[in-house]
Amino acid sequence: GPLFLHEGRMNHLPDIEVSDKHIKLRIVAFVLALVIGVGAIGYGISLMGAKTPTYYDVEVTGEQEVVRLGRGFRFRHRFTGSFFAIRAEKQKLQETYTESLKRWARLLDPEERQRGLVNLAALNQSVGVDMTVERDLFDILRDAWERTRRGEGYNVFAGALYEEWNSILILSDPQDFDPLGNEDERARLETLAALYSDPARFALVFDEEKSTVRLEADPAALETLEELELAGRVLDLNLLRDAYLLSGVAADLEAEGYTNGYLVAGSGLTVSLSGNEGAEYQLFALNAQGEPVSAALAPVTGGSVFSSLRAFGMTEREEETVYGYYTVEDAGGETVYRHPNLPATGRDAGLLTASCVLGTDPAEVCYQNLRLWFAETPEALNAVGAALPDGAAWTLRGEAGTLHRNAAAEGLGLVPDGDYGWTDAA
Repeated sequence: GPLFLHEGRMNHLPDIEVSDKHIKLRIVAFVLALVIGVGAIGYGISLMGAKTPTYYDVEVTGEQEVVRLGRGFRFRHRFTGSFFAIRAEKQKLQETYTESLKRWARLLDPEERQRGLVNLAALNQSVGVDMTVERDLFDILRDAWERTRRGEGYNVFAGALYEEWNSILILSDPQDFDPLGNEDERARLETLAALYSDPARFALVFDEEKSTVRLEADPAALETLEELELAGRVLDLNLLRDAYLLSGVAADLEAEGYTNGYLVAGSGLTVSLSGNEGAEYQLFALNAQGEPVSAALAPVTGGSVFSSLRAFGMTEREEETVYGYYTVEDAGGETVYRHPNLPATGRDAGLLTASCVLGTDPAEVCYQNLRLWFAETPEALNAVGAALPDGAAWTLRGEAGTLHRNAAAEGLGLVPDGDYGWTDAA
């Protein structure tokens, strides 16, 4: 994981020697010890699994649907006090976390409608209709729409592209269908990329006073999606979904007074609550042998956010690929790395192997990281990275041991680790 926490060790009790003198006294002592011992055993049983003040995982509890919503996320919080106080507080926190995660996950679900709730799925199934939404969803969609209009690597209408990409990743040999070698898949992905990147095809219309949102879509574009059998999902927050979701959950936890912990998404985002400190964020990269190694570290400060994207799995057994990560060769024989959350379009350069952005706003930090990954040339990548307001570092394929950074990185404590060294972006 991106955070490192150290736990203490248990001490061992010394052996006890028993004398054969004073038999009667020993019998009385034995009886007394037996009484005390029985009570001690009962007390010991009651303390089995006792918690010491440290970080503990807080799990999602409840029905199967709720547990499913919690997959892909991890929440750890530091508890202090007596065993009984920790146990009670942990149970209370589980309920708070579960309810918060459930609400935000349902609200941002692009596929399943929820009774009594207008979520992304409801908007996808109501093209052209003004839908009254909760203020939280209104603000999220307006933010995602504004980022989409910039045309810099993020698009809130790319749901069909992500759906198509996932259909490749679930195959046993995704390399066979990669757009660099499979012309049919290349054509499908390029069609989708052209479709959602055309500003005339899709739009979101907001009414501030009524708190309504309307998804507009060109009928011809919807027909194309139907022909590709991908008509169910247009609106999709994709990688920024985790950022919006964890922002909401973090705010809910802070409002209830829980500040000494952190939230992690499987996509590579870590959100620290306001009281969380004393650990380190870590960026992994590849060494000259193609093995994952630590490349950079940054201190955790309260309220900080760390987005880490990498195009390789951290563990890989022999003859078994890690889901969503694989490599292909381009026309020049160079290795191109694929990422489960970053769809290829057939014309992507695949410049990066790893990157991180350190800041304070989850959506902005993730968005900045996406801008790095979708740069099409090394020069464009360097220019984007140098201009980022938050601390950023990245590694290029074929450059093991070299870590590029922007001007804000050092000021935030982002430093190289292991055999990696800095190259400043300018």
